[in-house]
Amino acid sequence: MPYHRFLPSDSHSNFNNLVLPSNYTDDELKVIESLPTPLLVIDCEQIRQNVRAIQQALPGVGVYYALKCNPDAEIVRTLAAMGIGFEIASQQEAQYLLQLHVPASQIVCFHTIKSPAFLQFLHAHQIDIVAVDSAEELYKIALYAPNSRVVVRVEVPNDGSVVDLSGKFGIAPQDAPQLLVQAQALGLRPYGITMHVGSQCVELAAWEKAVRICMDAWAETRRLGLELRLFSLGGGLPVPYRKPIVSLADIGSVITKHELNGLHDGQGAVTVEPGRAIAATAGTMVTSIIGIARRASGLWAYLDVGVFNGLMETLLNNDYEFYPLLVSGEDRPTVRYNLGGPTCDSVDTPFRNVELPELRIGDRLYVLHTGAYSASCAGSFNGFFPPSVVYFNKTKQTDAGGSAVPSGAPVQDIHGLPSHDMEEITTWER
Repeated sequence: MPYHRFLPSDSHSNFNNLVLPSNYTDDELKVIESLPTPLLVIDCEQIRQNVRAIQQALPGVGVYYALKCNPDAEIVRTLAAMGIGFEIASQQEAQYLLQLHVPASQIVCFHTIKSPAFLQFLHAHQIDIVAVDSAEELYKIALYAPNSRVVVRVEVPNDGSVVDLSGKFGIAPQDAPQLLVQAQALGLRPYGITMHVGSQCVELAAWEKAVRICMDAWAETRRLGLELRLFSLGGGLPVPYRKPIVSLADIGSVITKHELNGLHDGQGAVTVEPGRAIAATAGTMVTSIIGIARRASGLWAYLDVGVFNGLMETLLNNDYEFYPLLVSGEDRPTVRYNLGGPTCDSVDTPFRNVELPELRIGDRLYVLHTGAYSASCAGSFNGFFPPSVVYFNKTKQTDAGGSAVPSGAPVQDIHGLPSHDMEEITTWER
């Protein structure tokens, strides 16, 4: 059944502007419809298109994928084949990338809190670009990962972001230069500055203010006699879910007008570490209607995926219409539904008061733009397991070292479990 026959919710007025999964063929849709739900479908060609869009908006800026948002092996292979780097936060993520033959030189760690064991692992494997935002972390790095290249995370306002990441991380901008001086005194290499405007940041002013704050800290560091080599823009590039967002091109214009390439003597680099902007629109969650009930609170339909096993972000941002929805089926009258997940917890209500074609048991509902922070954040609460994952890939991948990598090869994922429930149908080559 082609996607254009799926009925959009009337509440999604921007349906014609949505970035739909890229051109699934009828045969591919038949494959999807033949598989049990819940199911997360990843289009690797959309991954590539998203990377190219970021590179076009931010020319000359190095792209490092924030692995946390979706660490599945096929996505890693796709990105590694494009020369994209990876940003990590844990020893398990580092081990996972090395297992997939990603070179250490393509891995950075911008998490500012690292255990001694993790630091020792990074040092042993020559992953030496690490972030810091406190003197205490500096002492730890000097002890367990000497000679590391240190990037200071500066706290910037997170205005206009769906998920505010300020407060827990980041040093006051005026204190960043002295922290870099202290790093040098401890035998570490002062290397750069990083920031994060918050996840899904949709305000241009927030991007501009954050860059300006970091540039001021950079200039003060130079006045103290240190030459830095890296400015990291962090993550936060937004995705067109349902609500209007600023374009990547507009964000790029705001950032590049600061002439970042002229930060110093031309020996440095500017990077960005998106996760959502690379993976989200490549994913479609396929779920089935497993129950319907009429209650005083309205008409309810129940899905086989919910906030605990794949749709965590609907709970996190308190937006009960966060994702665009499509429904398969014939033309039917529209009805307003609360959509509950499969567990016995009432918190498990990913959507409320959404207008959809009249639903029936067994109908499939397609939740768009679920490639990020969905399966990677899913658990098996109440015995309801995360979705299986299936890929469509137009181009056979090679690993970062250049040798052929079987697209559906079993790999231990970062949780120590097989990466897919159905290895034999993991990847379909177009």
